Amino acid sequence: MFERISAHRITNYLTCQKKMNSNQHGFLPFRDNHTAIYKIFTAISEARKNKKKFVGVSLDIKSAYDSVHIDELIYKCLELGITGKIAKWMHHFLQERSFQIKWRNTLSNTNILFIGLLQAEVLAICQALDELAVPEKDILILSDSYSALSSLKNITFHSPKVIQRLASKIHVRKSTNQNISLLWVPGHSGIFWNEKADSLAKQVTDSTSFIEWIASEDIISSLKKQSIQITRNNYRRSKYQAMIGKNVPDIITISKWTENRVQDRLIARMISKTVITPGLLHRFNLHPDPLCIVCNEINDISHILLKCKKYASFRVILWNELNIVEPNITYDVLLSHVLTNKKNLAIFIQALKYFDVS
Repeated sequence: MFERISAHRITNYLTCQKKMNSNQHGFLPFRDNHTAIYKIFTAISEARKNKKKFVGVSLDIKSAYDSVHIDELIYKCLELGITGKIAKWMHHFLQERSFQIKWRNTLSNTNILFIGLLQAEVLAICQALDELAVPEKDILILSDSYSALSSLKNITFHSPKVIQRLASKIHVRKSTNQNISLLWVPGHSGIFWNEKADSLAKQVTDSTSFIEWIASEDIISSLKKQSIQITRNNYRRSKYQAMIGKNVPDIITISKWTENRVQDRLIARMISKTVITPGLLHRFNLHPDPLCIVCNEINDISHILLKCKKYASFRVILWNELNIVEPNITYDVLLSHVLTNKKNLAIFIQALKYFDVS
């Protein structure tokens, strides 16, 4: 609520003071994508009318909002006249934010975003302390990363390892009676030597991917992403993805809805149609008769859940709870209803005992 109030007040201030660019159409009253399209269409029409060329460039920047440099954003706000407590609150609000994703009344696990804390800038300060090996001289370090300095000031046991490493280096220097001061300075655009330093840093970044010291959080995050991506890629290439359809969530998502390993195994067998039934056992010569004694059809999991007369009454109840209207559906349609959300999955798992499935 407070976030919405602040956004409304800031938008009102920027529009009343005419500080917004005339080409800005997003997140403004009485403007949206339709007004932007109309303006582009008008410009094209005018160019055509006057027999001139019209050049349009469309950019879709990946993770644009998530990758905004927070310090530069706050500095821009200060330039626009957004100062005082609101500017401080905005900067604090954007630090180490946590988020959850809600889908059909189901909340994901809490995730923390360390947006704005640039590891490279913190490591640069660490490197500066290592290079400045003058024990009898005090040290003053200037940095344009307010995020790094703020995180160092408010360090806790749960702070990123790179911040803890910097704090350890400062502590070691202080133990030798050496004073170290860190001072924040605004962005250094236009200062020759700072721009030269940026250029050299970019050349190193482009030439090699080797980093002498990597925070453990980054290693864990990278390995986790790779593991999840490998699992998803394997699942997409498997026969089960084509079998149940592309609208069904992947295994990683489904596993978050189950309560224990037993349910994980059960759902995996449901998807792959490998639930232990007479029909399945007969395929491996482990059961003498594959037919259902009531219906005289192949007694597999598909037959039990969709057609078997023995479970007709339980099927009607389950269909109602899953909001399935059609009485005759296919196995993949049933799975698509079951795997819509955590609630439907829980209903389905509880109902399986009435179908003698475990």
